[in-house]
Amino acid sequence: ALSEDDAARAAALIDAEAAAAPLDIAPDTLAPLADRTVFVPSTSSFVSADSIPSGEMIAVHAQEFASLHELLKAARVRAAKLEKKYKILSAGYEKRAGSLRETLTRAHAQGERASIEVTCFTTLRQIEKGVLPQRIEELETLVSQAETQEAGLQSQYARLAAERTRLQNLLESS
Repeated sequence: ALSEDDAARAAALIDAEAAAAPLDIAPDTLAPLADRTVFVPSTSSFVSADSIPSGEMIAVHAQEFASLHELLKAARVRAAKLEKKYKILSAGYEKRAGSLRETLTRAHAQGERASIEVTCFTTLRQIEKGVLPQRIEELETLVSQAETQEAGLQSQYARLAAERTRLQNLLESS
């Protein structure tokens, strides 16, 4: 934590630097200047790229490469940590999504089967509706034949019962 004196001194330094910089310089004007300024590791300072000998420029680029490589390694580590954290946070959601996907798939298959059954039974109903009068007529004919046969058998039974009675009477009288 900064003390009030340190904070006041820092504010004064910032104000002094801001006052020294011309206010009418556009940011586009400063960009080329930044591109021509490089850090020289041997002197540990920033200098104009035009004033560096070509041999030292290789060291400058090697330093930049190493610096970027370190930043990349740090970004990879951070990305791996974030990915691990994301997997931990999203594991429950992914499991639930898988469960819902399976439920939805089963429901869809069941709906398809029900649709096929409805189509089959509708077609069967239409076919049965068309042949129903013929089947009723056939059944009525069978009932009529059964009634006729029953009436014939009933009269035959009555005749045989009468014959039995007559024969029993003959046996008893003899």
